[in-house]
Amino acid sequence: MRIGKRVGAAMLPLILATGLFLLAPAALAGQGGPEGPGGHGPGFGPGIAVEKIDADSDGRISQDEISAYAARQATEIDTDKNGKVSIKELRDLEERRREAMLEKRYRAMDKNNDGVVSVEEYEQALKARFEFVPAGRGGPGDMPPRQ
Repeated sequence: MRIGKRVGAAMLPLILATGLFLLAPAALAGQGGPEGPGGHGPGFGPGIAVEKIDADSDGRISQDEISAYAARQATEIDTDKNGKVSIKELRDLEERRREAMLEKRYRAMDKNNDGVVSVEEYEQALKARFEFVPAGRGGPGDMPPRQ
């Protein structure tokens, strides 16, 4: 495996760790209900991560594909282009991702597309998320009666 001039061999462990850090939420998302894997809507979950990394679409992820993906991610995160990933750059990335997810969830809750989520729309979305929680995982059937 060859590492380019911009990303030195000493940076490889950091790049790989960063790539895995960024993939962890998708890998842990699990299966979901009608809103997609993990209940976060289409495009969230393990499938999307594999598609982004599996460059030759053979259903397997090679070391070369992981290295290429990690290098792309590091380049995207390194917004000041100094060849390093700072904690601020990671925080900024996480904030952008959280904001995008929140906007997507909000649009999904706004069933009548009027730009606002009514209390009824919010309640329906919340109930729908709990309907697909498997038994033993904190779904409605697992809740003790209120006293």
